[in-house]
Amino acid sequence: MDYRPSTPSPNQDKGKARLFRYSPVCRAPKRDNPFGPLKELEPVQFHVGYAEKGLKQPPLPAKYNFVDSFPTPKTKDSVPTPPRQLQDHDTFYYDAQTSELRSRHGESSQVVPVGDIPGDLRFRELDKGEEYNKIFDAITARYDGVDGLTDKEATHPGNKSWVITENSNAIISFDSEEARAATGTTRATHGPYFGQILKPDDRESDRKPWIKLGFVMNSQHPAIALVLKEEGQNEVTCYFYANSIQRDLEIDEVKFQIRGNEDAGGRHEHIKEVADLRESSDLVQVQVLPWGSVNATPSDGGASTAQAMFTGISNVCVKELAEFADGNHPNEWEALSAREKVIALLHRSQNFSIFRYWPSGGAAPVHSLSEWMDTAMWATAKYGFHWFYQVQSNVRIDAADFPWKDVTIPRWLARTMAIEFDREGKLVTMRPDEWNQLLTGGKLLFPMPVAGDFIHPFVISHAGERQSVIIKKA
Repeated sequence: MDYRPSTPSPNQDKGKARLFRYSPVCRAPKRDNPFGPLKELEPVQFHVGYAEKGLKQPPLPAKYNFVDSFPTPKTKDSVPTPPRQLQDHDTFYYDAQTSELRSRHGESSQVVPVGDIPGDLRFRELDKGEEYNKIFDAITARYDGVDGLTDKEATHPGNKSWVITENSNAIISFDSEEARAATGTTRATHGPYFGQILKPDDRESDRKPWIKLGFVMNSQHPAIALVLKEEGQNEVTCYFYANSIQRDLEIDEVKFQIRGNEDAGGRHEHIKEVADLRESSDLVQVQVLPWGSVNATPSDGGASTAQAMFTGISNVCVKELAEFADGNHPNEWEALSAREKVIALLHRSQNFSIFRYWPSGGAAPVHSLSEWMDTAMWATAKYGFHWFYQVQSNVRIDAADFPWKDVTIPRWLARTMAIEFDREGKLVTMRPDEWNQLLTGGKLLFPMPVAGDFIHPFVISHAGERQSVIIKKA
């Protein structure tokens, strides 16, 4: 199950992150003024032609079907012709001159559950911009109704209790010059590492892992999350969003990598737990190269850069701890707790790796996670937060005249799809009619102001009255 982090509400412990799931379905609202009152629509399922002939619309057949326009009305002596099934093999054809997909039944309109979309129509939504370019396929070429991996994709095929997207206890190893400076070690030695990994047979151990690795599975602002919780201390979470990780957009690269099993743990075998898990191929490694304490401003047109974000601790405290990690305060550094040292190094370091247990034989979920995160991180770094909407328009997403009410709803969130053909059988509309939310909850943790500001006009333009609680500012 994928979770999304948010900042704490007033009745929670200070600094404690909430977790929540996707909320129920959104539906396209009825609107004359996109910023005026919204009315929720009932499901729209109709046959074109009945109103023009003054006829009462008949009930839908048991299966969702496309039907011929202007069908012959029933009479006492007539036998109605059964509607053609949406799945009929001869429903669609390709126009010889235009190579366009056409429907043999002419003008028709229907609302179809995404599971019933025929193969010939899958992924034929009409683009407004580049939102369905194949480079985004790892995220967009699906009709799962969720933003992220499905339960099946994320679950270990041989052990259903292991899910790659769930938080797991971890070890962090810092490999940067900043980390060596803090600990007084040389380039020839390994950097410091912290944390513990418990394997299934260690459940009865008295060891208490205090570092957990997690992922923010949100395609529009994905992140790697590290949760630090020592006994008797409040929880601190550090988020590395796409704009806080080094990148080279000329070669479409964001500098982080997810490796699994035998590909993980190289150069880190000085850590016994990592070496043991590497030998048995029960290991996942996430390598991250952040900007660190460097104020980088690459002129590549991508997202504005920023340092990692922390919850559960103030920015002032983070910077104070980081000052002790410059190599000039050895006594103060030694006096810090392990958690404080990790916070300081996460703020300063430009290279670290995180290791977690993952049973051998589970390469597929690791590959799916790596592919999905690679695409989401790259798209966010290149086009900015809420990239799926930005690539639909030449207007900047934070501009006052951004066309909120015209943006495409992500097809991978759809539950039902509205599909329409004109009189010539040409596809004119294929859009989500009913969909799950991309973002939900109360006050979300956003990596940049524009990421949060986006939600308010977007929700007003595309959600019903029950969404009002989401768009209210705390």
